[in-house]
Amino acid sequence: KVQADGEAFCNFREGPLNFAPTYQHIPGEPPDPETGLRGYDERKARVPSWTDRVLWRSFPDAELELEAGSYSSSPQICSSDHSPVGAIFRMSVMRPYHIFENASERRIYIRLSRLTATGL
Repeated sequence: KVQADGEAFCNFREGPLNFAPTYQHIPGEPPDPETGLRGYDERKARVPSWTDRVLWRSFPDAELELEAGSYSSSPQICSSDHSPVGAIFRMSVMRPYHIFENASERRIYIRLSRLTATGL
């Protein structure tokens, strides 16, 4: 709600929440084998919620634009009362050189890991 009202995370985007809430699980309890969902801890008297999120934004007026790929949770990792979430993004990369003279379009896939951000 605060993001929709412009009170926080302005200009950030998020993929659709097409997965179950990721918070207030029972730590250590694995997902149900039939549904793939983890149980929620009713003793805490809190409503299950999506507290673990991936928000992103591209630099204004930049030629590089991130596009959302997949966005999901990992309920099989159950050591905490949170289920971790992850996202995959697509982006176009400008090349300052030519690999093939007659190529009309080439795609490059880059895997980024251990990213950190400061001063956001």
